[in-house]
Amino acid sequence: EAYATILRGLPWGLQVRAGKYRVDFGKLNLLHPHAYSFLDTPLAHQELLGEEGLIDIGANLNTQIPIGKAALTLSVNLLKGDFAESHDHGHGDKLWLLEEEEEQELDPGLGTSERVALFVPTGDYAGFEVGVNALQGTLDEPSDRRVDLLGADVKYRWAPDRYRSLTLQAEWLRSDRDVLHQHEPGEEPEVEQVRADGYYAFADYRFAQRWNLGAILEATDLAEEEGVSVERYGAFAGFQVMEETTMLRLLLRRTDHDELAEPYHEAVLQLLFSLGPHQAHWF
Repeated sequence: EAYATILRGLPWGLQVRAGKYRVDFGKLNLLHPHAYSFLDTPLAHQELLGEEGLIDIGANLNTQIPIGKAALTLSVNLLKGDFAESHDHGHGDKLWLLEEEEEQELDPGLGTSERVALFVPTGDYAGFEVGVNALQGTLDEPSDRRVDLLGADVKYRWAPDRYRSLTLQAEWLRSDRDVLHQHEPGEEPEVEQVRADGYYAFADYRFAQRWNLGAILEATDLAEEEGVSVERYGAFAGFQVMEETTMLRLLLRRTDHDELAEPYHEAVLQLLFSLGPHQAHWF
């Protein structure tokens, strides 16, 4: 990420961000993986937003409107279109028009995204936020293939002090993506729109200053293969060895993939450390 922001001085409370940044599509995409309470990016985000998340070069315009004690946030993005890079599941996503053009790269067009979110405090130490998201992009301008995303998210957090907190969060995503199937040189390319849905939901309880426990449930369809899905669920625990800079995290998880004969189980132990200054995370 490398971006500049204007936080004050614009009319109507507007704020502007420009550069390369994590797009505010949902709640989780704004965070780097080290800030998760669990271990790795949920399946739905990996498959429908990309392995590194929804990151692009662009400009964002947003404002926050007070509604009593609540706050309504409106946000729009104009994006270069790098988020439209294809997923590789073996059938490729090049322009298979001529034999000598097999290696031609995609030519994505500009994209736009929008987010509306409402934050409501539910007491001195708790609050919840609900949001809806949309994104429109062009995968490849010469072949006029598009990708459209929809999403909805909800988050509740209770934090009476620095030693205890409870976070409940869930998100649903839908992708409608034009997929160009591989074909022989000289044949008319076949384009199919593939719809994929995904979601995650987790609960995380910090019962002491350095300890947390939680559980996560997630599932997704593959973005470019009709009728193939993956489901998994697990439990996680974390221990902060040195404040927020060093952490041990343990994950126990079961995964069921349509293309595998049997579900498989994992036990993952992660050592996480960070260096340098770090700004506070959003709610």
